[in-house]
Amino acid sequence: MNSNPIHNPLRAAWSLGDRFIIQYSGNFGIGHDVETIIGAMEALKNDDGILWVIVGDGVMKPVIEAYVKEHQILNVVLKPYQPRETLGQLISLGDMHLVLMVPGFEGIILPSKLYGILAAGRPVVFVGPEKSEIARIIQEEDCGFVVVNGDSKDLVRIITKLRNDSALTQQLGNRGRVALESKYSMQQACQSWHTMLHNVVESKEIKQ
Repeated sequence: MNSNPIHNPLRAAWSLGDRFIIQYSGNFGIGHDVETIIGAMEALKNDDGILWVIVGDGVMKPVIEAYVKEHQILNVVLKPYQPRETLGQLISLGDMHLVLMVPGFEGIILPSKLYGILAAGRPVVFVGPEKSEIARIIQEEDCGFVVVNGDSKDLVRIITKLRNDSALTQQLGNRGRVALESKYSMQQACQSWHTMLHNVVESKEIKQ
């Protein structure tokens, strides 16, 4: 899945051109920080070299739609949920991906989209609590950045950094892909469960 986003079929289908794509795909619930990203959208609204591609739905998406309309932010593309058969194309569309969480949801939600992003070999930019599991994975694997909730300026800085440094963008994405294959694949998860269950059974047999 680690293909060049420039050659993604959805770029042509959605007339996105060769601009640097900041992507968010999935649910927009009460646990997702949209305030920080709309602040960054406002700051970058005159930069036609980037494009925000927002795909999905939920109770918080109208907040983005209303803000984009009110502030006349033209470099934002809003799309509904896409068919499951196009999931591979969708995940590999962006040059970077956003994962969002508001404070207080640590330990309650763990956005599964992270693993699709790692599989696609794209950098992850997490806007959320620094002590969450997502932040820990990103920092340990050095596959993206963590932005503190409310710090739109830092999000803008990171977007600009990735856009201007394609080698760094590729390196972060590659590290994420390696991490997925070595630690977070289904095979690895099944092996971990197998080992744990084996140890439990062995422990009970020794006690008997």
